Amino acid sequence: MNKVMIACAQQKVEIYSSEEDYKQSVFKLVEKAKERDCRLIAFPEGCGCMLVPQFLLRGGADIQSLIEDRDAVEIFFSTIKDCSKELKESYLRVFSQAANEFGTYIVAGSIYLFDEELNGLINVCYVFEPTGKAMGRQVKINLYLEDAFHCVPGKEYEIFETDFMRFGIPICYEGMFPEVGRIMAFNGAEALIDVSACPGKLIQRKCRGGIWSQVQENQVFGMHCCLVGSNDVSKVMTDDYVGESVILAPIDLSPDLSGILAKAETVDQEEVITAEWDFDALHSLWRNSDTKLRKEMNMEVFQKYLPEIYQRAKTVEQSMKG
Repeated sequence: MNKVMIACAQQKVEIYSSEEDYKQSVFKLVEKAKERDCRLIAFPEGCGCMLVPQFLLRGGADIQSLIEDRDAVEIFFSTIKDCSKELKESYLRVFSQAANEFGTYIVAGSIYLFDEELNGLINVCYVFEPTGKAMGRQVKINLYLEDAFHCVPGKEYEIFETDFMRFGIPICYEGMFPEVGRIMAFNGAEALIDVSACPGKLIQRKCRGGIWSQVQENQVFGMHCCLVGSNDVSKVMTDDYVGESVILAPIDLSPDLSGILAKAETVDQEEVITAEWDFDALHSLWRNSDTKLRKEMNMEVFQKYLPEIYQRAKTVEQSMKG
């Protein structure tokens, strides 16, 4: 039977003075997942940014004073740019060691880094094998308000392959774009792991609703993995990060027909939730469901519209204006 336990770390924002301190917090969460025999654990968007304070402290800065400074956001992002190489090494080292130590796949949330190829700051999520080797990365493409102030978008959607599944990583807001999940499904994804940092309940509910819909539309497994806690690095959306992370499945495969297999008990506390993904049941669903969405697409009709629509390279709003 191809059944696999999956974990979602709803990680809380904390200020860590060193890489070692942050690593211990990551190890604690991964250890909880391994205690439940999980073979993959995902972390939330922005989790790697908790490694930034070590570089601020190195310059003798007082973190609390920086948080209260009106230029705190600019200081935070300028530090990322100035220390990007060291920050990247620190982030990769922490999650590589965690994956290797516990022998599990890790979707390492995301971090802001400067990328020479894209010539700008990116919001990027790396994935690690149980050996600790980095499998690849997903750069956020559809940028939310805060990202748009600082980042350049990525160019490609990636599919990551383990020994038990293939999956894609929509990053937060991207879970609201149906094209993202459909592109990933067409390229073989059996799960969509959305890593998020949602400032406030409204955007958290919208992002969760988006990824829930993509799970149903594409008949795949899914996850909405949320950061929680204090939000001190945003210009506009300054509410604290809201959680209630979920692990998702097609409605047919959820016992209560909700499409939710596991849900965090809190919206603001750190916790690890787990659920079983049964890929034999998923593949059987594709063959036997009364709603064979993956098979019964009327491509003869769709192909008359979609190529022309996307070749225009216009958004829905732009198309409505003519």
